[in-house]
Amino acid sequence: MNARNGVKADLAARRKEKGLTQAELAARVGIAQRTVAAYECGERRPSVEVAKKMAKELDIPWTTYFEEG
Repeated sequence: MNARNGVKADLAARRKEKGLTQAELAARVGIAQRTVAAYECGERRPSVEVAKKMAKELDIPWTTYFEEG
């Protein structure tokens, strides 16, 4: 697993640790569930605004979404 894959896995794990489904996180942030799924599998990256909202919900640094492997 490369470092980028590790970041993606960490995002999904953190969401699950917080007891949130993709749909619940999406609703809190104001995006579609499929968008959360795309972020978690690395198909897309969020805007800075969305990254900050998601990071607040997950208690992680928002820059996590932009780390490279």
